[in-house]
Amino acid sequence: MFSPASPTYKKEQKAPRGKHLPANAIQKMACHPPMSVPNQTPIQRKIGFELEGQWNVRDLNPDHVSQEFLEEEFTKNTQARESKIDDYIASNPHLHKMGATAARGMAELTLMQKNEIHEAPLRGANLAKKDPIFFGRDFILEADNSPSGGSNIEFVTSPLDTKSEVDRTAKEIQKIVAEMNRYRAKDHLDLNDRFFQQLNVEGHVPASRHFRLYPLQGELSLQPQFTCGFKLHELFKVIQYLNKNEGKSSHPTPRKLVSAATGEGTDPLQDLQRSHEGATKFIRMDIDTTDSMDSSMLVPDIEWAFPQLRNLHELLNFGFQESDSDQVDFSFKLFGKGASSSMIEQQALIALVSLIVTYLIRAENLPENANAKAIAGGLLCRTNFAHNFTLLSPAYQERFIAHPSSFAELCLKAAGMEGQEEKPLYPHNVRYMKGEEAVFAPIRLTRGKWLESIVGGTDLLNHQFEEAIHPSLGALGDQDGIERSASASEHLLVAEFRRIQATIFEPEIVKTLLGYFNFYEKIRKK
Repeated sequence: MFSPASPTYKKEQKAPRGKHLPANAIQKMACHPPMSVPNQTPIQRKIGFELEGQWNVRDLNPDHVSQEFLEEEFTKNTQARESKIDDYIASNPHLHKMGATAARGMAELTLMQKNEIHEAPLRGANLAKKDPIFFGRDFILEADNSPSGGSNIEFVTSPLDTKSEVDRTAKEIQKIVAEMNRYRAKDHLDLNDRFFQQLNVEGHVPASRHFRLYPLQGELSLQPQFTCGFKLHELFKVIQYLNKNEGKSSHPTPRKLVSAATGEGTDPLQDLQRSHEGATKFIRMDIDTTDSMDSSMLVPDIEWAFPQLRNLHELLNFGFQESDSDQVDFSFKLFGKGASSSMIEQQALIALVSLIVTYLIRAENLPENANAKAIAGGLLCRTNFAHNFTLLSPAYQERFIAHPSSFAELCLKAAGMEGQEEKPLYPHNVRYMKGEEAVFAPIRLTRGKWLESIVGGTDLLNHQFEEAIHPSLGALGDQDGIERSASASEHLLVAEFRRIQATIFEPEIVKTLLGYFNFYEKIRKK
């Protein structure tokens, strides 16, 4: 997932297999990737966290950029921005009926939504994404790209292995956020020696004494997400529960597998429901701490729901029964008379196809000029799908490799897109940044070519094949970042859980991160 926090800290960026192949590689491919064999050897698995903040950060270091240049840029950008707002008000008579302040606010909001202007200019130079601000023992505060231009801040932890590591790291981050919040009513906060001395936390090293934070909208709020590795049948447990919809589903509630995921006699995953407004879903998780609440709430994006999973069950003639002996083995439906597979192998296939189906459905419904990364919704695969395919059982891999079109047909049927292999994966143009410039362009990849490329060993949904594809999609390639012994051959799907909770504030940091860690531990239980 991530390398440990250090002065050379950076997320692992490995190219996927087949990196030298052209975009039409799927037609030219003469061989297939080796089939992986599931291995039950226990290995070490970790979880990494990101906490994205809304405060701005700028670099005022005179060694990096002259102060005169910064002032010139500040004045020029301010004038250009104000001029665009003035022009918009002048050309839209309906705004003239409002007061001057309201009209200006409406014009500013509209232009920002159209990406025609960015945030109001601030003194200092923007930082590049991932530029370090300061280092902690197992985390780093670094720059992130603001959705509306400029640079924001985010905390990124190293991969953490134990509950005690999560607790210690979360407490250190919480302490820093509390100190930052003392300045929330100020115009800005300079990160100098005095600030770091006030922290009184061992191991923190400032990357520069000339960074300036601008508290945007007062108290620092954080949007959490976490990255971890799963076996496919473990991901099935997550997907399965997210699709639970008591009273409306045509199949029984899968309580047996939920219990297996959470431990005998316990159910940390409480009922997953929509609110009355239809705006939220939640999972409540028990956590075992003495200095925080005894439960933590995750509020995922409603897009998490994998709405087409039921279609897949019907397609495969697979039902959720209360005992394993009642499960219908759907291998014969895929592979013919005499074929069979284990429950775990079936769950793995369902998990992989369900995840692909979610990408297909989200891509179809993205608006014009959306970010290509939005195809992933609440669960973004960091390993690419060619790697994820090798996590299926050898029998499934062998069948689909022999008949690549059958895998594409299966996924498209499950998505309700039967016969749509030639349709583009992204029906509309997407928006991406080329330097400082926003570019709008189509992604030419079709649904069928993408799905067949997965079986062929080269996931074409990758930035190296089309510039408009977001580099975060499948960025780890086939590298799952797992430390394993020479005898261990187990591999994982690495995924980033995104938008699982809108925002949290300083008092909630420790219990939230512990709740996520507890969730991961429970899902991994046999």
